Amino acid sequence: MLKFLRKYNKIILVVGGCFLMVAFLLPTALTQGGGMQNPKVVRIGDHVVRAREYGSASAKVQLYENLNILSGFIDRKENPVQHWLMLLHAAREGGFVGGPTDGAEVLNTYLSPQDRDVIIQRIGADAAYEALAEWRGVVRMLSTYTGAGRLSEAEAQLLALELFDEAQVNVAVLRPEVVEGVSEPTEEEILAHFEKYKDVVRGQGEFGFGYRLNAAIQLRWIAVERLRLAGAVQPDPIEVRKRWQGDRTRYPGEFDAERGNVERAIRDEQVEILMREADQIIQAAAVEEERKFPLRGRSHQLPEDWRSQVRDLELIAFEVGEAVERRTGTLLAPAVQRRDVWLDTPGLSNQTIGRTQFAIGARLVPFPLIIPEVQEIGGETARGPQVGLLNRRAARDPVGNMYYFRIMAARPEGPPRSVDEVRETVVQDLKRLRAYESLKAQADALRRRALAEGVRAIADDLRAEMVGGVVTERMVASLPRELDVPEFRRAVAEAARRLDPTRSIADAPLSDRLLVIPVDGSMTVALVEIEGRRPLTREAFRDNVALIEQVAAREAVQGVSDWPYTFDALKARYGVTEFGVREEAPSGGGAGSTQDQPAS
Repeated sequence: MLKFLRKYNKIILVVGGCFLMVAFLLPTALTQGGGMQNPKVVRIGDHVVRAREYGSASAKVQLYENLNILSGFIDRKENPVQHWLMLLHAAREGGFVGGPTDGAEVLNTYLSPQDRDVIIQRIGADAAYEALAEWRGVVRMLSTYTGAGRLSEAEAQLLALELFDEAQVNVAVLRPEVVEGVSEPTEEEILAHFEKYKDVVRGQGEFGFGYRLNAAIQLRWIAVERLRLAGAVQPDPIEVRKRWQGDRTRYPGEFDAERGNVERAIRDEQVEILMREADQIIQAAAVEEERKFPLRGRSHQLPEDWRSQVRDLELIAFEVGEAVERRTGTLLAPAVQRRDVWLDTPGLSNQTIGRTQFAIGARLVPFPLIIPEVQEIGGETARGPQVGLLNRRAARDPVGNMYYFRIMAARPEGPPRSVDEVRETVVQDLKRLRAYESLKAQADALRRRALAEGVRAIADDLRAEMVGGVVTERMVASLPRELDVPEFRRAVAEAARRLDPTRSIADAPLSDRLLVIPVDGSMTVALVEIEGRRPLTREAFRDNVALIEQVAAREAVQGVSDWPYTFDALKARYGVTEFGVREEAPSGGGAGSTQDQPAS
């Protein structure tokens, strides 16, 4: 099995819910106006993609991304969902997309029985088979073009060796922090280092240095949560009995047996009423704000002192709390969260609001991906939120909680304005570099000591992390992420292959099984002891031929010039037309409407 995909199991549990999220969110997000039932989004050739199909494709793309099976196929600089839809259209047009059996085969190839059970429970067998059958159809189409589908047996065996020939290892992970007494850098060293790497993306400079800042936002939000509101609702006992007596078809049991069901139904109804009232109150506050600032094009013109002209979210939340009190007798204002720090896409993913989706036109976008759509970041092409304005459209999570947010500030991607923005990181990097150079200089001494005392003794003495795992030339499992790099994997794999697989590993000299591997990218020195080897077998090769061909296809895609499946090439081939969805009227909270003519 592919162990390098098993490590994504926790992500699969979260992302698998995206199919259910789309099914839940689309009716709400697309029916805020009277005519927005299922508007057109894009025409690809003779096929019109409507909002529900687009939302489903978006969820599938997220699933593929988190399973790490989409790399190299789509252009993330463009619209990845639209690119996927064009690839899928081409694959269907060519007859490459199979049915549920095709998807089931992919599911069985990629996941352990436990993982397969989990993903099927989360999104259903039919949805899983459909998504994976579509993915395999696109892979099959790309393989046909590149010739990867005609992979020779010798080539397949070499690739299988890289994928499945395993070494079991114990590793002492020596990070710079284990070195004591590192001196502080001088101001001249700090400034020189900053100037050299200030416009380099983190991880792409020497030793991973880089201080170019990601695009990021600061925001605050009101969280209207169903569970909190449900706690304030106490069904009236008289109403409960009347409901039971008046609907015996729905509640056929005796009163004591059905009381819980009746109370739950009444509570759910009351929560829905409270959620609607909260939405109306917050939307009215947002509309009132928008009227203060003139609208030019798609943007409202906000003055520099806009913060003094908008209401605190706590005051708006208190109005919602008063509405709850009028119906339940309990003053319960929704929580307000403030994040007045810079949050890029990964940072947003760690927030509760990061588990939501937000409607931009007819598209549902996972909230962490809205940053490029923020007008102050994306510019003229951005159709998302604007800094300063309370958003009327709620971001919604899979259980229906609503989040109304205000972006307080936005920062485009770019170098820091001064060293002071990243001074702490620069100083830490310089100290780590000195410590790492010290560790590298001790490599021979560390090896001699490990041969004499053992790897664990060194780890214990230096208070370093000691961890066991599996390594092939293509992956690591159960080891720290910084070791999942080609130089580490290759060094371990080559050493393991030199060992005789027919003999017990204990018979091999420790000197043949002990490695000291510097990893410059993460400034880590790995002290590795190979404790076992599981060589590639004929059975493993035969069982994974389909998977080997798919990996080869993905890699072949990345090596083809004049690739006919780029975003631009497909868009030109199919004469793609995008449709616009009219936003809600800025005054009065009026209904929106669809436009079935191309967006200008």
